[in-house]
Amino acid sequence: MTLIQEAGASFQEQRARHEKIKADERELKLQIARGQYVLRSAVRDAMAMCLNTLAQGLRSLPDSIERKLHVAPEVAEEIERAIDTRLAEIADTLSDFTTESVGRHA
Repeated sequence: MTLIQEAGASFQEQRARHEKIKADERELKLQIARGQYVLRSAVRDAMAMCLNTLAQGLRSLPDSIERKLHVAPEVAEEIERAIDTRLAEIADTLSDFTTESVGRHA
């Protein structure tokens, strides 16, 4: 194969690769438009809202239990500490999903 033929073949390979990338890009945009994929930022926002609601509900439990069940304030405080400890553990675990290892795509 001559140098010109090799260059032509290389050009054709690069062009085919470029066309494949463009086709893949169009396919992804179509799938997003159809709702088959959602943006990471939308998932992150929805999860944050759900977790915030959950945390607020859990944090209200000690006071509710103290009032409704007439438990000692010390018991309610222990429940509060247990909830706070678990929420902190969950926050630490979830922080792994916001690190560079996950990527910066939104």
